[in-house]
Amino acid sequence: MSEESKRSVVVERTGSGQFLATNARGGTISFGTVPDSGGDTGFTPVELFLAAIGGCTAVDVDIATARHAEPSRFAVTVTGDKVSDDLGNRMTNLQVTFAVTFPDGE
Repeated sequence: MSEESKRSVVVERTGSGQFLATNARGGTISFGTVPDSGGDTGFTPVELFLAAIGGCTAVDVDIATARHAEPSRFAVTVTGDKVSDDLGNRMTNLQVTFAVTFPDGE
């Protein structure tokens, strides 16, 4: 495997239930299992997982659709059920829904 294909992030604990993910270019995402001091708008790990699925598929679909025309609306919704039971925690019923529209005549 070449160095060009390797990807990595570093996740550091910043407080009780709070973490900061940093990529190789210095971009960061804060997340946690409890609301941070700024309110309860931060992402949970499950929401980050759903965002990653949506982000990866959005990039691929955007490349394909942008070849034909610039969309006037492009949104991806990712949903799933979080299950916690004797087997542990997991996501089921994952669904990815695209809403893509183009200007009239495109």
